[in-house]
Amino acid sequence: MTGPEPIVVFAPARVDLSAGFTDVEPFCTELPGRVVNVALDLGVEVAVREQPARGPIVSFVDRLCAATARRLAIPRPVVHISASALPAGSGLGASGALSVALAYALSLHAGSTVEPAALVELACLAEGEAGLTGGTQDQLASVYGGAGLVCRHRDLGRRRPIDADLPALGDRLVLVHGSGSRNSGSIIEHVLNERPRAQVLRTIDAMNRNGELLASRLEDGDHEQLAYLVNESTALLRDLHDGIVGDGVDQWLRTLGAAAAKPCGAGGPGAVWAALVDPAARTAFVAGVRKAGWSTLVSAPSAVGASPRRSADASSS
Repeated sequence: MTGPEPIVVFAPARVDLSAGFTDVEPFCTELPGRVVNVALDLGVEVAVREQPARGPIVSFVDRLCAATARRLAIPRPVVHISASALPAGSGLGASGALSVALAYALSLHAGSTVEPAALVELACLAEGEAGLTGGTQDQLASVYGGAGLVCRHRDLGRRRPIDADLPALGDRLVLVHGSGSRNSGSIIEHVLNERPRAQVLRTIDAMNRNGELLASRLEDGDHEQLAYLVNESTALLRDLHDGIVGDGVDQWLRTLGAAAAKPCGAGGPGAVWAALVDPAARTAFVAGVRKAGWSTLVSAPSAVGASPRRSADASSS
């Protein structure tokens, strides 16, 4: 295809080390949410071409692109999407990375601002208009990169940077993936419909305290306490709803040698598990996971948030 070079933007996915439900409405309207997450070098890449898109708006990607373009007051352009090794329904915030990549690329296409707070707002509002319910931790991590504590209360929230040793965390972090699929919105509905509200809010409050402590331990580089708090986060997710943490996967991963194990995102079947493993035990742990028929994702924490790429870089990636 000839014509002007496309605008290419990469936006990272994220791994949440503390429970992610506290940034989701209606929980964050009643209690200030706190979520610790870390951007990854995996994510979503968007290439936007000059010519307008044609054809019906059918898929979620179509709706999201149309909603983003509408908010920028531009015609819906031709968009190519690619994801780097992100399993569907993984709980790694792929939809948030997609919305951020689109917000960034279409803003450049429209000559609009790409100031971080504006990108977060555009991405979140377009997702809601496209019919996806959820929090804002994914978009905040994808825009800013690195490690951070997401704080949200009756707004889109903000993300306080955590000065963490990302290479040291990467030496310990293993992303484990099985099979199955789940919808994060449906699990949120189950929590709202099947649990007494007072019980849910007590658990959310405990999750927020866990997130604050976890942020401090991550910044301190106290990996022993970090593992303890990640396991506590898993226990709190189980208290919130047994559909989030089931089948004894966390116990199994710890049996294989993990110091901590937590399902990403809304958990359930198909979610990636974040395991913290002593570097000396990593090889044996990965071998045990693969022997059981599960896989591990090649990924590392990344300090870089959403950013443009040259089209030549994109074609070679």
